Amino acid sequence: MASRPVMLTLANLCGRGLNFILFIVIANFYGANPETDWFFFTYGIAYFCIGICYYATESALVPVWHRMPGALHVSFGRRAYKVALAGTVGIFAFMIIGGLFIAPMRGIAVPGIQRSALTVIAVLAGQPGLAFLSSFFSSFHQYRQRYFLSTVHLALRSIGVLAVLAIFRNADILVLATAFLVGEIIRMLLLFPAELRGVFRGMTSQMPGHVFWHAYRDVAWMTLALAGTVVNPLVDLAMVGHLRSGSVTLVEYAGRIRGMPVLALGGILIFLLGDWSSRHHQHGHLLTWKPVRRAAWQAFGVCVPAVVLLFAGASWWIPLIFRSPLFGTPELASLKDLLWWYLPGVPFLAGSLVLSRALLVIQQARLLAIISLCAMIVNIAVNVIMIALMDLPGVALSTTVVDGCVWLGTFLVARNLLCQSDNVLDCNGSSAAW
Repeated sequence: MASRPVMLTLANLCGRGLNFILFIVIANFYGANPETDWFFFTYGIAYFCIGICYYATESALVPVWHRMPGALHVSFGRRAYKVALAGTVGIFAFMIIGGLFIAPMRGIAVPGIQRSALTVIAVLAGQPGLAFLSSFFSSFHQYRQRYFLSTVHLALRSIGVLAVLAIFRNADILVLATAFLVGEIIRMLLLFPAELRGVFRGMTSQMPGHVFWHAYRDVAWMTLALAGTVVNPLVDLAMVGHLRSGSVTLVEYAGRIRGMPVLALGGILIFLLGDWSSRHHQHGHLLTWKPVRRAAWQAFGVCVPAVVLLFAGASWWIPLIFRSPLFGTPELASLKDLLWWYLPGVPFLAGSLVLSRALLVIQQARLLAIISLCAMIVNIAVNVIMIALMDLPGVALSTTVVDGCVWLGTFLVARNLLCQSDNVLDCNGSSAAW
């Protein structure tokens, strides 16, 4: 059992490495300009939907599968398929409002004629539904305690994106949007489990509606929780749209790099959720504070030296990554300033992700939603203040402040709830361990 997290970590690192290569290719092909500002803001809306569709479903359904009779699995999948189709229409309308109306209001100009922009929006709008189905399939793999595909799912998408960009190498945002669509299709197909092969053969479901929506109650709360979290990067992009050309793109690039150390823990997070859920729901070993505290501390301990190394080598690795002629000295200086304020929040982000898995296992998605909604309010308020005081780097500092607040909230809530099933000594000694 001990070797399993190690193997998943290695697989995750290989997958994240491929995703990082994709990030480098996109950054150096497209640079930072008004057209990429609009694309990344609009894609930010799509990614907001993808994020809540994927991670809410994947995280919340793992415990649900353990409680559901096997005879209902295929019917459950058919209803999920219908949800994906129905949601696409609403997402398309949501993205039109954001890309064609809200973006110009925030100083982010729509590139070219609106018909071309509408095509990009249409290509992006279909992707959250595909991500939703991918996450549904991923949660089933985790329920069956098969973690490999769920660990490397981003790499599966990256393969498709890189293939399209390699074939069509002109720097056009429609090509980039199409590349992401191909990547989402490939991810969904490769995650499709053989046990659910009847999902697409018919639209009739034998699952009673009240059973389905009861199962999706946790998904709804987790969606709300993630909406409050995933919307923060989109708020950041909107906040800087008026500053200067390329600001939105630079914040997007810096935010992606900020997330890399945490993404390296993806395999461990998947394993912890699956293993804790199985023990808690199927084997009667109730989750307690001690293992959660230990896992959160280990994640914190891994990220601190990673952040220190990134700080120490910033003068050489930033120009190495953004080596395209499209990045001049001002852009590189802005990226360095952004990362200086982004990176201190990474250990707090990692710790809160571990703690949130524990809360999901004990079915406290509602509390996660409350924490994330409070964090969203804090993010907006701090953004307004810090951008006024510090210009572009203020958006990064506000994110770090929010990371610390979310960590503190999840820590206190998880400790309070899990200590009810732990012994007094473990809980009383937890403060010293932190």
